Amino acid sequence: MYPRLFTVPAFDLFKWHLGPFTLPTYGVLLAIAFVAGLWVVNRQAKRAGLDPARITDLAVWVLLGGLLGAKLLLLAVEWRFYLHNKMEMLSLFRSGGVFYGGLLGALLVAVLYVRRFKIPGWAAADVLAPAVILGQAVGRQGCFAAGCCGCWRWGWWARKRSSCCWNITKTRGSWFLCS
Repeated sequence: MYPRLFTVPAFDLFKWHLGPFTLPTYGVLLAIAFVAGLWVVNRQAKRAGLDPARITDLAVWVLLGGLLGAKLLLLAVEWRFYLHNKMEMLSLFRSGGVFYGGLLGALLVAVLYVRRFKIPGWAAADVLAPAVILGQAVGRQGCFAAGCCGCWRWGWWARKRSSCCWNITKTRGSWFLCS
Protein backbone atom coordinates (compact mmCIF):
# COMPACT_ATOMS: atom_id res chain seq x y z
CA MET A 1 0.00 0.00 0.00
CA TYR A 2 1.31 3.40 -0.98
CA PRO A 3 -1.12 6.07 0.28
CA ARG A 4 1.36 8.86 -0.54
CA LEU A 5 2.88 9.20 -3.98
CA PHE A 6 5.55 11.54 -2.65
CA THR A 7 6.12 14.21 -0.03
CA VAL A 8 7.99 17.48 -0.51
CA PRO A 9 9.74 18.33 2.76
CA ALA A 10 9.23 21.67 4.48
CA PHE A 11 11.22 24.59 3.12
CA ASP A 12 11.58 28.36 3.45
CA LEU A 13 10.68 30.70 0.61
CA PHE A 14 11.21 34.45 1.09
CA LYS A 15 10.52 34.51 4.87
CA TRP A 16 7.62 32.03 4.61
CA HIS A 17 7.89 28.55 5.98
CA LEU A 18 6.05 26.16 3.63
CA GLY A 19 5.34 22.44 3.71
CA PRO A 20 5.57 19.63 3.99
CA PHE A 21 3.34 18.90 1.00
CA THR A 22 2.08 15.40 0.32
CA LEU A 23 0.59 14.16 -2.93
CA PRO A 24 -1.81 11.30 -2.14
CA THR A 25 -1.88 8.37 -4.57
CA TYR A 26 -5.67 8.17 -4.34
CA GLY A 27 -6.06 11.81 -5.43
CA VAL A 28 -3.71 11.43 -8.39
CA LEU A 29 -5.44 8.28 -9.62
CA LEU A 30 -8.86 9.87 -9.08
CA ALA A 31 -7.81 12.84 -11.23
CA ILE A 32 -6.46 10.49 -13.91
CA ALA A 33 -9.75 8.57 -13.84
CA PHE A 34 -11.74 11.79 -14.26
CA VAL A 35 -9.66 13.02 -17.20
CA ALA A 36 -9.67 9.61 -18.91
CA GLY A 37 -13.42 9.29 -18.34
CA LEU A 38 -14.10 12.70 -19.86
CA TRP A 39 -11.97 11.79 -22.87
CA VAL A 40 -13.99 8.57 -23.34
CA VAL A 41 -17.28 10.47 -22.98
CA ASN A 42 -16.24 13.00 -25.63
CA ARG A 43 -15.32 10.24 -28.11
CA GLN A 44 -18.44 8.19 -27.39
CA ALA A 45 -20.72 11.22 -27.76
CA LYS A 46 -19.31 11.94 -31.25
CA ARG A 47 -19.85 8.31 -32.26
CA ALA A 48 -23.42 8.34 -30.95
CA GLY A 49 -24.28 11.55 -32.79
CA LEU A 50 -24.88 13.53 -29.58
CA ASP A 51 -23.52 17.00 -28.89
CA PRO A 52 -20.08 16.29 -27.34
CA ALA A 53 -20.00 19.59 -25.43
CA ARG A 54 -23.42 18.99 -23.86
CA ILE A 55 -22.60 15.37 -22.94
CA THR A 56 -19.20 16.37 -21.53
CA ASP A 57 -20.98 18.97 -19.40
CA LEU A 58 -23.34 16.22 -18.26
CA ALA A 59 -20.35 14.05 -17.35
CA VAL A 60 -18.75 16.83 -15.30
CA TRP A 61 -21.99 17.43 -13.39
CA VAL A 62 -22.40 13.69 -12.85
CA LEU A 63 -18.83 13.51 -11.51
CA LEU A 64 -19.54 16.34 -9.08
CA GLY A 65 -22.85 14.79 -8.03
CA GLY A 66 -21.12 11.46 -7.51
CA LEU A 67 -18.38 12.99 -5.37
CA LEU A 68 -20.91 14.87 -3.26
CA GLY A 69 -23.16 11.84 -2.82
CA ALA A 70 -20.22 9.60 -1.93
CA LYS A 71 -18.88 12.06 0.62
CA LEU A 72 -22.32 12.65 2.18
CA LEU A 73 -22.91 8.94 2.66
CA LEU A 74 -19.38 8.54 4.05
CA LEU A 75 -20.13 11.29 6.56
CA ALA A 76 -23.37 9.53 7.52
CA VAL A 77 -21.73 6.11 7.88
CA GLU A 78 -18.55 7.29 9.62
CA TRP A 79 -20.03 10.15 11.64
CA ARG A 80 -18.12 9.20 14.81
CA PHE A 81 -14.77 9.49 13.02
CA TYR A 82 -15.67 12.87 11.49
CA LEU A 83 -17.02 14.14 14.80
CA HIS A 84 -13.46 13.98 16.14
CA ASN A 85 -11.66 14.83 12.85
CA LYS A 86 -13.60 17.74 11.41
CA MET A 87 -10.93 18.82 8.90
CA GLU A 88 -11.08 15.39 7.23
CA MET A 89 -14.60 16.30 6.02
CA LEU A 90 -13.00 18.56 3.42
CA SER A 91 -10.61 15.91 2.14
CA LEU A 92 -11.71 14.60 -1.25
CA PHE A 93 -8.32 13.40 -2.38
CA ARG A 94 -7.45 11.23 0.60
CA SER A 95 -10.87 9.66 1.06
CA GLY A 96 -13.41 9.43 -1.71
CA GLY A 97 -16.56 8.26 -0.03
CA VAL A 98 -19.03 5.40 -0.21
CA PHE A 99 -19.76 3.93 -3.63
CA TYR A 100 -23.54 3.73 -3.17
CA GLY A 101 -23.76 7.38 -2.18
CA GLY A 102 -21.77 8.31 -5.28
CA LEU A 103 -24.03 6.18 -7.45
CA LEU A 104 -27.18 7.78 -6.04
CA GLY A 105 -25.75 11.31 -6.29
CA ALA A 106 -24.60 10.73 -9.87
CA LEU A 107 -27.93 9.22 -10.93
CA LEU A 108 -29.90 12.08 -9.40
CA VAL A 109 -27.78 14.70 -11.16
CA ALA A 110 -27.89 12.77 -14.45
CA VAL A 111 -31.70 12.51 -14.41
CA LEU A 112 -32.10 16.20 -13.60
CA TYR A 113 -29.60 17.26 -16.30
CA VAL A 114 -31.08 14.99 -18.97
CA ARG A 115 -34.58 16.27 -18.28
CA ARG A 116 -33.53 19.91 -18.17
CA PHE A 117 -31.68 19.82 -21.50
CA LYS A 118 -33.94 17.23 -23.18
CA ILE A 119 -31.13 14.78 -23.93
CA PRO A 120 -32.17 11.21 -24.84
CA GLY A 121 -31.59 9.45 -21.52
CA TRP A 122 -30.70 5.96 -22.72
CA ALA A 123 -28.35 7.29 -25.39
CA ALA A 124 -26.60 9.41 -22.75
CA ALA A 125 -26.36 6.36 -20.47
CA ASP A 126 -24.77 4.37 -23.30
CA VAL A 127 -22.22 7.14 -23.80
CA LEU A 128 -21.42 7.46 -20.09
CA ALA A 129 -21.23 3.73 -19.25
CA PRO A 130 -17.71 3.01 -20.60
CA ALA A 131 -16.36 6.09 -18.81
CA VAL A 132 -17.94 4.96 -15.54
CA ILE A 133 -16.33 1.52 -15.89
CA LEU A 134 -12.93 3.06 -16.66
CA GLY A 135 -13.28 5.49 -13.76
CA GLN A 136 -14.17 2.70 -11.34
CA ALA A 137 -11.22 0.60 -12.49
CA VAL A 138 -8.65 3.38 -12.11
CA GLY A 139 -10.26 4.79 -8.96
CA ARG A 140 -10.27 1.35 -7.32
CA GLN A 141 -6.51 1.15 -7.84
CA GLY A 142 -6.20 4.43 -5.94
CA CYS A 143 -8.35 3.03 -3.18
CA PHE A 144 -6.21 -0.10 -3.11
CA ALA A 145 -3.05 2.02 -2.91
CA ALA A 146 -4.54 3.96 0.00
CA GLY A 147 -5.09 0.67 1.82
CA CYS A 148 -8.85 0.61 2.12
CA CYS A 149 -9.98 -2.17 -0.23
CA GLY A 150 -10.68 -5.45 1.50
CA CYS A 151 -10.44 -3.84 4.90
CA TRP A 152 -10.95 -6.11 7.93
CA ARG A 153 -13.87 -4.09 9.23
CA TRP A 154 -16.08 -4.20 6.12
CA GLY A 155 -17.04 -7.86 6.08
CA TRP A 156 -16.66 -11.35 7.46
CA TRP A 157 -14.86 -12.51 4.31
CA ALA A 158 -12.01 -10.07 4.86
CA ARG A 159 -11.22 -11.57 8.27
CA LYS A 160 -10.57 -15.07 6.97
CA ARG A 161 -7.02 -16.18 6.25
CA SER A 162 -6.17 -17.23 2.72
CA SER A 163 -3.42 -19.44 1.44
CA CYS A 164 -3.59 -18.08 -2.11
CA CYS A 165 -0.41 -16.66 -3.57
CA TRP A 166 -2.18 -13.34 -4.29
CA ASN A 167 -3.47 -12.96 -0.73
CA ILE A 168 -3.22 -9.51 0.82
CA THR A 169 -2.83 -9.40 4.57
CA LYS A 170 -4.08 -6.32 6.38
CA THR A 171 -3.64 -5.40 9.99
CA ARG A 172 -6.05 -3.43 12.14
CA GLY A 173 -3.98 -0.25 12.06
CA SER A 174 -3.34 -0.17 8.32
CA TRP A 175 -6.72 0.82 6.92
CA PHE A 176 -7.52 4.21 5.47
CA LEU A 177 -10.95 5.74 4.92
CA CYS A 178 -11.97 5.58 1.30
CA SER A 179 -14.22 3.26 -0.62
